[in-house]
Amino acid sequence: MATGQIIAQCKARHRHQEFLSFLRHIDANVPSDLDVHLVVDNYSTHKHAKVKRWLAARPRYAEADSRGGVAGEPSGSRTAR
Repeated sequence: MATGQIIAQCKARHRHQEFLSFLRHIDANVPSDLDVHLVVDNYSTHKHAKVKRWLAARPRYAEADSRGGVAGEPSGSRTAR
């Protein structure tokens, strides 16, 4: 069941280590039977190899960038409906 709950943290630094810490926090606080949708910008921290590996190992995580596209979709592309 979707609750609309937002999980947030403020960190003093914005490196991939802090982002991975935040992802682990999300993982520990969201029931394992729920999917997690992440909306991220194009900041290099979100694209770091360790972050990509972490996300690839957890298929319940889906990424969308803040420009409105879906991860892996070219910027500005839209699906016709």
